[in-house]
Amino acid sequence: MEPNDSVKGERGPILGINQQMYPGTTAALGVLDGCFDEGLSNASASGGGAYVQLGELGPVLWLGEGWYRPQNHQASQPALSPNGGRLAYRSWDIDNRGIRARELSDENTWAWISFHEAEHASWSPDNQNLVFSSQQESDREWRLYRTWDLEIKRLEREVGDINGRMPTWSPDGRIIYWECPLGGCGLYAIQPDGTGLVRLTGNEHDSAPAVSPDGSQIAFMSNRDGNWEIYAIDAHRHGPGLEEASRLTTNEARDGLPTWSPDGQWIAFVSDRGGAWSIWTMHPDGSEKQKIFELGGPLMGEVAHVPPTEQHGWTWETLAWGE
Repeated sequence: MEPNDSVKGERGPILGINQQMYPGTTAALGVLDGCFDEGLSNASASGGGAYVQLGELGPVLWLGEGWYRPQNHQASQPALSPNGGRLAYRSWDIDNRGIRARELSDENTWAWISFHEAEHASWSPDNQNLVFSSQQESDREWRLYRTWDLEIKRLEREVGDINGRMPTWSPDGRIIYWECPLGGCGLYAIQPDGTGLVRLTGNEHDSAPAVSPDGSQIAFMSNRDGNWEIYAIDAHRHGPGLEEASRLTTNEARDGLPTWSPDGQWIAFVSDRGGAWSIWTMHPDGSEKQKIFELGGPLMGEVAHVPPTEQHGWTWETLAWGE
């Protein structure tokens, strides 16, 4: 199935992953309707659209004119910098685990964070640093970390470490993440220096926060109602009503991994409605839902050569949308 011609090439690239259990095959990183992939040979994805499909020999990419196979598909959790110039991603390469970064202008790639437990990287508003979550300490507790140039430091508040997961850096400088301190589970916001802690939601199943480009709204996924759906809240709310959120999807299928278009007019997400995992888009109010393309396989699976304790399934993955 080719990308939907009515939207192809109009909104910029969407980066995503697809996983399945194939011998020697790991997570796939590619561009969906855009211009970048990890290790693509003999092809350019400019125009025409692109998406990932898995076959017996691993993932291939549709680039509008034909199928091409990446040289290296051992990556997931793509994160684009706000200016679109850099890409960070989780590497599953057995010899290069951790978080790697790539300059999209000259394709220079480097290993920034070498801890193989590091995941869910997100760029600072100035495009210079990353925040991420990891279990890299000996106690295996989840914590938030950030980079200061080449240094890696824990994020801390007055009472100590932040035992959070799935962080994302908001345009206003705050870090949005999931945490469950003393039973107070939900999404939180905090300044990088550990001040200004605010609880945003009150449900332990709220995850995968994605902040709108103007910083005013947060989309997230949750199975608070018994099924994975996408919700949205005011990014600056606080106080009572933590269980309240606008539900943007309502169906029996699984919907998740929201990401915003650069202009803030659309939200892309994955869904298995109709029986096939696909990329869908909708407006921030949940209107005009449309299927863009199928991913060519299920998102569930295992990454080869990686312990099951370091894999958490499709709900921990990410999409990224750039210019």
